[in-house]
Amino acid sequence: MMAQDKESRTFFEFILKYFLPMHLIENANVKNRVRVDLIRAMVDAGLENLSVPLVQNQSPVSSGSRLDGLSVPDHFIVSSAGSEDGSRWSHEVADMDEMTVLDNLFVGKDGVSKSRIFDTEPTRNPLYIRLHLTKEYVKLAKREGYTLPRSEYLGTRAVTDTAMDGVSFTAKAMPPESQLTEILGPAASSVNAIPGIKIQAALSYDNVIAFRHNLWPAEEWVHRHRKSGWPDKGLVHQCVSAGCYIVPVGPGGLQGLEWRYSFTAQERLLANSLTLLQKKVHIIMKLIQRHCVLEEFPSTALSSYHLKNVLFWLCEKIPRSHWTEPNIYHLLITFLNEMLGCLVRGCLPHYFVPEGNLFARVPKAHLRQLARSVKKSRNNMIEVLGTLGKKVKFTDIYDARSPMFLFIQSLQSQPTASFQQILVSTLGALTDDYIRLIRHWLGEIKASQAKQPDGLKSKDNEEKDRNTLNVLSTPTSQDEGLQQPKDGASETAGEWIHYQGLYHIALNNLTECLQLAVCDMENLRMNTACQPQHTREFLLTVMMKYMAKHSLEPSIVVWILSYINFKTEKHMNVKSTLENSLALYEKNDPTALTREEYNTWKLSVSTAADHPVVSECLPNAEWHKRIIMVTDPNLLQCILNIL
Repeated sequence: MMAQDKESRTFFEFILKYFLPMHLIENANVKNRVRVDLIRAMVDAGLENLSVPLVQNQSPVSSGSRLDGLSVPDHFIVSSAGSEDGSRWSHEVADMDEMTVLDNLFVGKDGVSKSRIFDTEPTRNPLYIRLHLTKEYVKLAKREGYTLPRSEYLGTRAVTDTAMDGVSFTAKAMPPESQLTEILGPAASSVNAIPGIKIQAALSYDNVIAFRHNLWPAEEWVHRHRKSGWPDKGLVHQCVSAGCYIVPVGPGGLQGLEWRYSFTAQERLLANSLTLLQKKVHIIMKLIQRHCVLEEFPSTALSSYHLKNVLFWLCEKIPRSHWTEPNIYHLLITFLNEMLGCLVRGCLPHYFVPEGNLFARVPKAHLRQLARSVKKSRNNMIEVLGTLGKKVKFTDIYDARSPMFLFIQSLQSQPTASFQQILVSTLGALTDDYIRLIRHWLGEIKASQAKQPDGLKSKDNEEKDRNTLNVLSTPTSQDEGLQQPKDGASETAGEWIHYQGLYHIALNNLTECLQLAVCDMENLRMNTACQPQHTREFLLTVMMKYMAKHSLEPSIVVWILSYINFKTEKHMNVKSTLENSLALYEKNDPTALTREEYNTWKLSVSTAADHPVVSECLPNAEWHKRIIMVTDPNLLQCILNIL
């Protein structure tokens, strides 16, 4: 029984490791930071055309899971129905959230007269307050010619209407038929279809106008005892010093006279202090919530914000040393159990203000149904992972077969094999998929580059292009995964750049998976436990063994070695790395090639390492940003059109 339980945990660990590799989360953070910079420029342009009658002192603050590192990386959702022409796919990208923060200060037109706009008053719900207009503000605003509401309190509707104006400005740049603008909670939300692509895709932009609030409303949180030691005193001090916000939404998402405390700044500070594994657990939980729990019982009563609160509570309770990849299955079960308990009790304490119950206004019948749905997911994790494996395809690796599919295929084809043999077989098939994908994009680059119209090439680059084609040797066998473009396909300079970006991002992201897979295979063959981190020498030796066995193209070999240097922050010449790796490989591992084949391959790799064209393309921080920009052309074009 214990052996079966151990095998089950190993199985779940294996599937979850390759379903959402860690580097995808890391790369998504970089992508989102680039996008947020572009959106901030867009919002600045929009605010110049808006009049906010309350104040002149305002500042933009990017918010949401994009900058928290808690958003699901860009992915495709596969619908169970639809045609085979691509319409059954929908492209999912994280929402773009922007908060315009206003000071509680009104400045007269003369620039001298000033007054505080409101004083805060508590309500029965500790998460909400009222904003009582000051007599000084009322007097000054009337003198300035503003028409004020009859109520003594500032209502939320006036502010959300102003936010709607900002979203409408953004939507004007999009095709009219693609716009959907509405109020969702405190945010004015616009969903815009991304034109120019066959699959369904949308860009959602939320704008919230909030007031800055410098009085800290969560004193218990500051002095709370934390079993895990997270967050530490330094981080707690940072959170308190950042101050919180007041956003225009009342209990149950209603508009009225009650405003809600927002801890956006604190949530970002806390989220950015989490490990990649903690973020991964949260992201997988978001996928389980959407594609399993809410598929069973569609409801708005269980949101990603609820999951974020549960995550923070768990991070306080569970020591950081327990948040490791081998424990990921146990951590997901713990997460589901915690959520289940909150639903059964009808109480999810707000992380910063635990007196506030986030389920207070949810009907008990909804809570019971959601609890049944969460329990069903917890008790059927194999089915849950199978559902996610079929539905969710992350854009960086979606052309590779899923580990779940390969594992089941290996089980069916080798009924008498041991569990370890099944894993080795599955990993071998997975690495072959990664290599095929890399070779596919290499072939697309060469084919599209060769077909470029002469007018699209500059004379200065013609010689470099010829050299690149010579250095990037291309496999000719269909077994090696090269897929030539269809006859008559139109290749433009833009498409070539796009293919080049996809090829490089495939090398970047899939090399990470390749490293995981070949190292896991090596560990399994040596009958040792998989380690969360491998020494640089071990990694290079194992990778060289795999590359020599498969006679990988020289440019790919040079890239992988350079990428390992880049990721391990080892500032070493790629030529030296190559020589050291070959020496280690020749010393410890006999090659499957003949001596003549091996020497020919070794010479071609050494030549590629010296080639200036290859050297120009090797990975670095600036390259990383540039390639991320290149690989998202449709989304970026929409943003640039708005700008």
